[in-house]
Amino acid sequence: AVGDPAETEAIGRVFGPHRTDEEPMIIGSCKTNLGHLEAASGVASIAKVLQMLKHKRIPPNLHFSTPNPHIPFESHRLRVPTKLEPWPDDRPAIIGINSFGFGGANAHIILGECCPEPAPTNGRVTIPSEAAATKTATDNKANDRHNGNGHVTTTKTEAISHELPLVLSARSPQALRELAERFQHFLATAQTSQTSLSDIAYSLANRRTHYTHRLGLVGASFEEVQELLDAFLSDESRPQMHLGESSKTDKVLAFVFCGQGPQRFQMGRELLQREPVFRDVMEDIDRLLKPITQWSLLEELDRPEDESRMSLTSIAQPALFAIHVALARLWQSWGVEPSVVVGHSVGEIAAAHVAGFLSLEEAVSIIGHRGLCLQEDALPGRMMAVALTEDEAQEIVKDFAPAACVAAVNSPQMVTLAGEAEVIEQLGKKLTDREIWWRPLKVQHAFHSHLVEPARESFLDRIGSIENREPICEMISTVTGKPVGAGDLT
Repeated sequence: AVGDPAETEAIGRVFGPHRTDEEPMIIGSCKTNLGHLEAASGVASIAKVLQMLKHKRIPPNLHFSTPNPHIPFESHRLRVPTKLEPWPDDRPAIIGINSFGFGGANAHIILGECCPEPAPTNGRVTIPSEAAATKTATDNKANDRHNGNGHVTTTKTEAISHELPLVLSARSPQALRELAERFQHFLATAQTSQTSLSDIAYSLANRRTHYTHRLGLVGASFEEVQELLDAFLSDESRPQMHLGESSKTDKVLAFVFCGQGPQRFQMGRELLQREPVFRDVMEDIDRLLKPITQWSLLEELDRPEDESRMSLTSIAQPALFAIHVALARLWQSWGVEPSVVVGHSVGEIAAAHVAGFLSLEEAVSIIGHRGLCLQEDALPGRMMAVALTEDEAQEIVKDFAPAACVAAVNSPQMVTLAGEAEVIEQLGKKLTDREIWWRPLKVQHAFHSHLVEPARESFLDRIGSIENREPICEMISTVTGKPVGAGDLT
């Protein structure tokens, strides 16, 4: 047969130069086990390889007694195993499968073992920082182990606490109390057996039936969770403990995207370290944003507090947009899909993208140029949140018009005022004198007022035309309170 010599020739030519005479490439065949299976040979090979990966053993090639004289095993640095061998423990297990069809079809698949990072054993969930991971990988190579993706993980990390949600549910309040008591005993056993708290949280959320009566606990260690269970069983309340009854009716799930104001230095840091989906989206946005802004989103988010530029409109708005979209995609990767989206102010851009109105490229262009135009062309100003109704707010700002205005009605009892900095300061004093709650917003401009109008023309020129798209979920306008159509966003 000419097939085997041709195949081994290709393997030897590609892999042989990277092997040594002492460690040749190991090859084998599924035909020695099952014979010629034609169309089923590929899946049979996968089944054999999975067993090899599972048991970390290399099986012998059955009935192999006389090597094919047309295959130069030594010069190709190839070897056929003739006895059961353990898998080398100094490297990840990786196996390639060749499968060739009679008509010329060629297929190759590479399978590797999954080597997850060891779960923490002290009951506290930890997240390694990037700096610690780099330092540890450098300083502790003797303790390194490789995972199936070729990444290095180490046993030493500089850690920060991370709280986890644990959910218990039952058919009745009494059954929930009994379950909490059993769970308390289980935690004591789990802690001594070095079970990971994160594994327990995962199993409770994804491997248990969820009933009507529910108890939610938020803790970072076995001790914290047990203390919360003690409080629940003693009919005490805690901020990290939530007791309730689920609704039996189907509800609409909304993704709500906030406006500028809550941004802070290093926001999203833990998610960037822990969640690949989140980080992939952030890296995509960073790549699209750089040509527009000339700065790196990921570098800005990594700045320490004393160097952070999150107070700048041109930085804060794209950063918030990126966090919005990455969070939405992370939830969606877990199977949580919105029925409707809504965004306040700058949050409408992320909402429009998640709803399907805007491509990621279009949304990044809009948010990047929006921040730059506001930073460069808008007049300076300030904003404040005030605990007043819309009518009350209109009454109090009329003496300051047009230097100040009601910029947004956030709720029946909460509005946002915007205007010139000196006027907003005067309004603050007036509200304080009347004992009306108010708070300044962390912004540099008076958004949703006449002070940002100078940025309008340059912004429209920069973004150009936007393609109309049909949405994949409903979006509600915060201006009209009604669903948005494709033509409404032009």
